[in-house]
Amino acid sequence: MKRLATACAFLLAVLAADIMLSRHGPAQSQTTTPIVLKGQSSHPAASNFHLIFKLWAETVEKMSAGRLKVETLPGGAIVPPFEVFDATSKGVLDVGMTPFGYIQGRNTATIPMSHGPLFGMDGTDYYAWYYDGGGMKLLEEFYKDHLKLNVVGFPIPTDYPQGMGWFKKEIKSLADLKGLKYRIYGIGAETYGRLGVSVVTIPGQEIVPAMERGVIEGAEWINCLEDKKLGLHKTAKFYYTPGMHEPVTGGQLMFNKEVWAKIPADLQEMVKVASVYATTMRN
Repeated sequence: MKRLATACAFLLAVLAADIMLSRHGPAQSQTTTPIVLKGQSSHPAASNFHLIFKLWAETVEKMSAGRLKVETLPGGAIVPPFEVFDATSKGVLDVGMTPFGYIQGRNTATIPMSHGPLFGMDGTDYYAWYYDGGGMKLLEEFYKDHLKLNVVGFPIPTDYPQGMGWFKKEIKSLADLKGLKYRIYGIGAETYGRLGVSVVTIPGQEIVPAMERGVIEGAEWINCLEDKKLGLHKTAKFYYTPGMHEPVTGGQLMFNKEVWAKIPADLQEMVKVASVYATTMRN
């Protein structure tokens, strides 16, 4: 029943988006100075994660008849991928999109707030919890009181579940993992680290070069489709799935708090609806 209710909520969000798109005409955009914001994700331009960010911005622009426009740059265009949270908080970026796991070292509560442990919630469950189970209130408190970030955030659960990844040598037992230089982040870094893996945490853009140079011997990115976009499948012969670290990528769409406060209430609602729409359409 919970999944059915959430699916209905998704459909309602899509319907709301269509209605709002049909009701806002070009005449309104001609008489209103558009709000133009600078945004960046943490992921490569071809990744599904970034394409969700791009679709969200395109949807907001259509729904608002051009009153709100967001530039959606890929990871590294303005700031390094791991710095999107801080850059948005400080106002270097107006809008950012990045996984919670990229700042897990600051507070391990990012794990249950985003990509969860193995056998935890999937993306549909997360949406149900955030929007119907009190998750949004916890998210607001988490940003303000614990992470001390000057942002307003919304969940973007994507690309679930993830594989264990690509390896240069065959993995037959846990003993084969000991000392292995393996790219992973978030709860997976802690889990595999306890198994004796030599964990290396680098952004997606650096994985293939690191594999080619022998800096790492194995790597997880997202899934087969996203790995292929990186060219990761060309760097190693052995692939293992599923992984035991990330049933869902806990993405966060966030606005600098001062920037958010200046956006009219009707456009804020469009931002929220478009985030659900974009995530649903690209998952």
